[in-house]
Amino acid sequence: MTKNNNHSTNSTTFFPNYQLFLPMDIGVNISESSPVRVISKLLEGLDYRYLMQAYSKNKGRKHKIEADKMFFIIAYAMFDSVSTTRAIEKNCRENINYMWILRRSSAPDHNTVARFISSCKIEIEDLFYQLINKLIELNEIDLENVFIDGTKIEANANRYTFVWKKAVNKFYEKLKIKVNDFWHSFNENNSTEFNDIYEIEKHLEKEILDKNIEFVYGKGVRKTQQQRDYETVTSYIAKENEYSMHLKICGNRNSYSKTDKDATFMRMKEDYMKNGQLKPAYNLQIGVNSEYIVGLDLFPNPTDVRTLIPFLSVLESKNLKFRNIVADAGYESEENYEYLFNNNYTPYIKPQNYEKQKTRKFKHDISKVENMSFNEETDTYTCANNQKLEFKYTSKQKNRSGYISEKKVYECNNCEGCPFAVKCKSTSHNKKLYVADNFLRFRKQSQENIATEKGIMLRVNRSIQVEGAFGVLKQNMNFKRFKYRERSKTKVEVLLFAIGYNLRKYVHKKVQGREGMKLHKLAIN
Repeated sequence: MTKNNNHSTNSTTFFPNYQLFLPMDIGVNISESSPVRVISKLLEGLDYRYLMQAYSKNKGRKHKIEADKMFFIIAYAMFDSVSTTRAIEKNCRENINYMWILRRSSAPDHNTVARFISSCKIEIEDLFYQLINKLIELNEIDLENVFIDGTKIEANANRYTFVWKKAVNKFYEKLKIKVNDFWHSFNENNSTEFNDIYEIEKHLEKEILDKNIEFVYGKGVRKTQQQRDYETVTSYIAKENEYSMHLKICGNRNSYSKTDKDATFMRMKEDYMKNGQLKPAYNLQIGVNSEYIVGLDLFPNPTDVRTLIPFLSVLESKNLKFRNIVADAGYESEENYEYLFNNNYTPYIKPQNYEKQKTRKFKHDISKVENMSFNEETDTYTCANNQKLEFKYTSKQKNRSGYISEKKVYECNNCEGCPFAVKCKSTSHNKKLYVADNFLRFRKQSQENIATEKGIMLRVNRSIQVEGAFGVLKQNMNFKRFKYRERSKTKVEVLLFAIGYNLRKYVHKKVQGREGMKLHKLAIN
């Protein structure tokens, strides 16, 4: 009995009731300067009414956690580089910061987190721009400069599920020939005058029912003529519907993926196979101001040039109109320049030939219009052989977006026997110049802008801020491939990453004492 009592006493010593030692408020273990408290103060001023309404309508479910808390948890998780729903569930059960956010609410499971994201897509975007306006009120963001750039993010789609528009058009044309041949042959053999194969299909269906014809399949059986014709017609119709659907989904694109129809096949920088293989992806465009991501959108265009105007329209729709547009050479076009100047923007866009202009080869290239003298009164150019190139006509060209650009065509009257012909032109005809006056005028103004002291500072900051943002998203936050499919869902995913990135930047700037800093100053040697 004595041994048993001693054993019982020892058990109480080694296995105490730990609940007696738990603090009543878990927040006592979180310092006032902790990132979770800083983020809480930043987010508490946002308007969550629309979010709560949308969340409450989620299939009539009774939610154990409020919508604003759920958003706070997901935003903090993205700040903490936790992007999967299962990892968020785990942290809500084990991490003290997530427990403090919950404040006595039960931890949500991964399905609850996923349902919240999928059911509140519009409201999450609204909260993102609310956060931007809150940062404007805190003087963290201004409406002076926006640094724009794009990158390609691989879609969550199989790499070999491509549909090429060019191939579909080719097969569609072949199918039309087959359909036309069958239609003529059927009318001749049956002495009928059907207008298309759809009328033939209805006729065959009625004939098969009236004559009670049974279809047969397999080897060693003989099909009736009606069955053969009916199978041919239905196969043609099915193929025609399939090709029409492919072309409708493609729209203005050249390709799409069958597993994510909004994704377009693009050439990626991350070429793992080293063979230039195209992969399904989205072109992510972001705008950065004061190191914060102030706007974003996803585009199916592999290049950046046709994304600038719709992206600026997105910012304008959110009441974010910046004065100075800073972008690289990939955004240069006459259409973009005209839009910027007409809408009171100041472009700081690097010309595509900016680096070439500095080379000796470019400066000594006598075929370039930049190296020919121009007489404005006579509207003529003078070549290296002192011959006049006179204006002949104006050429107009329409691009995919419908913009019409004009080029003035100048031609030399006589290039015969010219000693500079080899260096000046590659044809036996007289030299021709195609001059886009509007484009050259816009380019000159933009080049003058980037050559100023302010322009140099903005170009340096573009490299630091917007390219730095992509570096953090891809490397630090491991955002290299989408987890969701369809554009609406992938946009919410990147919005959550952008919210996490902005919260990181806000906390880091406060820690480093850089609140309100908009631009990095140029280093003085």
